[in-house]
Amino acid sequence: MAGNKSTYTEAMRKGHNLAWDGHDTEAIQEYRRAVAEYPDDLAVNCSLGSGLLRLHQLAEALAAFEVVRRKAPQDSIGLAKMAEVQAALGKVDEAGAAYAALAAAYAAVGMPARALGAWQQMANLLPDF
Repeated sequence: MAGNKSTYTEAMRKGHNLAWDGHDTEAIQEYRRAVAEYPDDLAVNCSLGSGLLRLHQLAEALAAFEVVRRKAPQDSIGLAKMAEVQAALGKVDEAGAAYAALAAAYAAVGMPARALGAWQQMANLLPDF
């Protein structure tokens, strides 16, 4: 069922403006309004997750990035943020898998330097790999 597009658009605009100005708590409130309209939207879940990450609300941030991963498994921003949150939560194996998926996504689009960076992140987390 489709949500209210104008409510979503207004909440996203306000959320982005608030986030830009460093008002993450208020931005998150707006992003949650947008999520209420379109729960599976990639942009709002990525924005919500990023705001929650900045406020160190890691479990909630992970839930938002999991939506992104489920809907767009190769989305590099979602994968990178998910790996960062998983690592911060001590979920080393999951973070390593996310970094490996990120490296594969970068390699698939011809970005070897970024792929190498993702592999290095994975190696830092899983030195015995």
